[in-house]
Amino acid sequence: MLRAHQCLTVAVLFGMSQAAQASLLSNNSIFFDDFSSYSAANNVPNNATNTAVGPWDAYSDGSNAGITFDGNVVVMRQQSSGNARLRSPGIVFPADYAAEVRFNLTGSTPTGADAWELFDTARLGNGGVELGAAQDAGGPGSATYNLTWGAGDGIPVIIPLQNLTKGTFYTVTGHKKSDGSVDVYLDGALISTQSVTAPNTPIDFFMGSTHGAVNGFLTVDYVSVGNFVPEPGSMALSVMAGLGLLAFARRKRR
Repeated sequence: MLRAHQCLTVAVLFGMSQAAQASLLSNNSIFFDDFSSYSAANNVPNNATNTAVGPWDAYSDGSNAGITFDGNVVVMRQQSSGNARLRSPGIVFPADYAAEVRFNLTGSTPTGADAWELFDTARLGNGGVELGAAQDAGGPGSATYNLTWGAGDGIPVIIPLQNLTKGTFYTVTGHKKSDGSVDVYLDGALISTQSVTAPNTPIDFFMGSTHGAVNGFLTVDYVSVGNFVPEPGSMALSVMAGLGLLAFARRKRR
């Protein structure tokens, strides 16, 4: 039988091994798509508006925009004109939920504009989570860009949150809580807390380009909406704290 201090050691080692793994902070209970069920037959060409692809309403306008599926990821192409985006309407969001997407971004976006929306859970209504991407001060030729908070409740200010590298996959999660605050996680680590002011209930999930000057590609590996699941390392810390109190109590009883 393990003693309390031995259990504590096991918990520490377990927490370290778990924290080293990629963390999914949404449990997929509301909506999930990893795009594995689609193929080139589902591709959305230029000027194909309101095309149904699974649960998505796919939209591509202009002569240089389109959406490509290859059985693993979806790629939204936006070059100089038009828009390419996916919208899944009719999702019922609770007061507390987590929306998550794994993505990479290449090409250029206008400096200061929220040109790519990684996801907006309230595209047609306020009160949701809006995380996007915008070119940083380095300009279109820069190898980096900014992850942005777009304030989905109508606040007209785009807030840079973190500088990212083009062509690198990241996982970004927005945990919308019932008090109106939104915790933003990048690859499982909390990087910012923002807030929404409108009480409206989000009504859909939207991602893609929203600015005609975009010249790039947004590749998405998966989309998840569900209950927030704490990062395994954080859970292990809670276990460690409880075991530490147990060990202290045992010593006091002796």
